[in-house]
Amino acid sequence: MNGAANARAALVRWMESNGVTQSEIARRTGIPQTSVSRWVLGKAMPKIGAAVELERLTFGAVRVADWMTD
Repeated sequence: MNGAANARAALVRWMESNGVTQSEIARRTGIPQTSVSRWVLGKAMPKIGAAVELERLTFGAVRVADWMTD
């Protein structure tokens, strides 16, 4: 599994274990829900700023470095 796939899996695990929806991530970060959906589905990767927001939101469970590594 490559870095982006690991990051997606970590994001999904974090969402499930914390009961957080894509809409809630969007609300907490200011990132459009459609973007979050595309990341979860593996159709896109977040830009660096969004990846930083995800790392902050998840307290490091979803790391910026994982999105950037293949």
